[in-house]
Amino acid sequence: MQARGAFATGEFCRLGRIEFTAEAIIEFAAAYDPQPQHLDERAAKATPLQGLAASGWQTCAVLMRQVEKQLGSASLHLKISGIDEIRWLKPVRPGDLLEARIGWGSECLCPGCRDGGGRAITIEAVDQSQASVLRLNGYTALARCGASPADVHRSCARRPMRTSRVRRRRGGRLVRYFEDVELGDEIALGAYDFTLGALRAYARITDGVSERGDHPKDAIGELRHPGVSDWHVVAAWMRRIVDYYHAEADWLATRGQPVPLLGPAAGARSLSWGKPVRAGDRITFSSWAEHKVKIGTSREWGLLVAGAEGRNQIGEVVVSLYPQFLLQKKPV
Repeated sequence: MQARGAFATGEFCRLGRIEFTAEAIIEFAAAYDPQPQHLDERAAKATPLQGLAASGWQTCAVLMRQVEKQLGSASLHLKISGIDEIRWLKPVRPGDLLEARIGWGSECLCPGCRDGGGRAITIEAVDQSQASVLRLNGYTALARCGASPADVHRSCARRPMRTSRVRRRRGGRLVRYFEDVELGDEIALGAYDFTLGALRAYARITDGVSERGDHPKDAIGELRHPGVSDWHVVAAWMRRIVDYYHAEADWLATRGQPVPLLGPAAGARSLSWGKPVRAGDRITFSSWAEHKVKIGTSREWGLLVAGAEGRNQIGEVVVSLYPQFLLQKKPV
């Protein structure tokens, strides 16, 4: 049932064009990434993006949905087993028309992929001016539609979850200026319930099919235990961290203290999905300060590399990633 030989190493497949409308950008942001740069044109002009732009996670989710459509038309099913790096290279604006392509890398011969069609992939997207807006490098399991879940969902044995390099410690308030962030400080972000209603809403916003379960939106309610999209899980984490920032900003403001600005994400590394998430699961998220990077001579912003993970109701890690955010420095 494997599809290892479906594409030659070095081959690139075009994925068609995708238009991002202001309505779609705002709808996704309101649900999963409610920051000014994604919600309101006027407010967005005062942010580092200087105008309304799509959430990077929306761009990933929509492009991966396009990958699934294209492969589905060839009776193939793709499951991302791990992502080394995502880079958001240019803001995606309302009216942008993205053209994407997927490049097929070497076959993975490790024991975990031998029957799962493991391949390295690169996904790239350019806008109508041919400027690169996104680049993603990762690993997949690729199988014929109808293959057993064990074949399609097998994780690549050589893509273990990255281990944090700092000593994590819970507690404290983490909305601070860049200089004041202490590495290892960890916050509890709360839980997200993957109800059937939540799955339907995500499916509608991202064009109706769960990447993991491959279920049409009009069939989700009929399925007893539908799978949850991997990208829905990441979007849920994003919503929880933005909610945390807003709550902390309000706490600081009511006490007359300055509120450091949270800038847009620049990318993410070491994104892994450890366990499938099913309808009815409750995932509890946390994040911590992993690393800090100075941005050239910038006096306004630093780059915070965060760690993040989500655990299901029995304590298993279902997602792990290391996103990179701009964080405001102390005003000079």
